[in-house]
Amino acid sequence: MHRNTRRFRSKLCLVLVFLALHSCKQPEKPPIPVETMKNILLDLHMAEAYSSVIVRDSVHKVRYNKELDSLSLFYKQILGRNKVAPEAFEQALKWYALHPDKLDSVYARIAPVMDSLKAKIPPNR
Repeated sequence: MHRNTRRFRSKLCLVLVFLALHSCKQPEKPPIPVETMKNILLDLHMAEAYSSVIVRDSVHKVRYNKELDSLSLFYKQILGRNKVAPEAFEQALKWYALHPDKLDSVYARIAPVMDSLKAKIPPNR
């Protein structure tokens, strides 16, 4: 029994040391700050919505109900305005996907803005 108790204590000590070291780590920061990510995602959502309602004619080809050329240009402009490289934005999306609580906090900041914009749209007659 003494031998099992010693093993248990050593394993318990290892677990406690691991937990202590883990709790001392600094919280991981997102590659793109929450406020900047909010601005980017808000603009990207608006660009997506706009690109799906652009008036098209026979000259402009439509794929997947979106004007992809315009959408690509919007993405570049949005990222450029926020001084974020496309690769950095992709990395940030992956990081936020692994940290859904942080992504939720970004969308919690987007929702009220979207609601206020939606309230300004006149109803269809």
